[in-house]
Amino acid sequence: MQTKIKEFLVGGDRIDHLKWWDLVILAVIFFGYSTYISTVGFLALEDPILGDLTPAEFSTNDNYEAFFDQLFFFVIAAVYLILRRFNFKQWTIRITLKSTFAAIVIFVGVALLFDAYHSIVALFIQPLESAIEAAEASEVIGQSNLEALIAKLDLSLVLFSLQNGFYEEIFFLGICLSVAPKYRVAAFIFSLVVRTVFHTYQGLSSALAIGLILGIAFYFLYTRSKDKNLYPFFLAHAICDVVGLAILYLFGI
Repeated sequence: MQTKIKEFLVGGDRIDHLKWWDLVILAVIFFGYSTYISTVGFLALEDPILGDLTPAEFSTNDNYEAFFDQLFFFVIAAVYLILRRFNFKQWTIRITLKSTFAAIVIFVGVALLFDAYHSIVALFIQPLESAIEAAEASEVIGQSNLEALIAKLDLSLVLFSLQNGFYEEIFFLGICLSVAPKYRVAAFIFSLVVRTVFHTYQGLSSALAIGLILGIAFYFLYTRSKDKNLYPFFLAHAICDVVGLAILYLFGI
């Protein structure tokens, strides 16, 4: 009996390429609930384009609840892939000092792109009054942004960020790109749409930035990497969750 179970889990013929309907089913498993919550939040926004001036604050309980929610959905997705006899061995996840440094470089690069994007939004889209209010809101902290970031760090935030980096990128870079080469562009576009729709609670401006800037940058860097190591993208995403998708603000710029 044990031999048969082991053979089913790791042995026999495995599929390297998923079908389009696999992606749809897995997208619903991974992000169906969060898309619903995000849509409800989006409909409640006073400004659906820019969203709230100040970022949402998540408590320790919120982080742990999100952690276990994602763990639950990931287990369901993993069972689905096992039943589909998916070849997990085609994914490379290798933790090294070099790949950790690469993750930091990826984060800095993407964060600078977001800084540029937010600057453009502030200049051409965001009304002057809103820009002033946002600036005043950031000064209420009473300490530097870097000090405030360090002060808010706790175990729940770090654990959830690490899990979320893995959770999202294993879908967008791992699963969505595990299709036949001729369908890869379509799968990539699908991934951008999915990445955008469950961030709409932040406003369309931020959701589109996350979906397009982050999504395109990660896809471009991953597909052109020699070793196709997913780990740097897991970690870079996790750093984004902790620090935010910007970096210059930490230094008062």
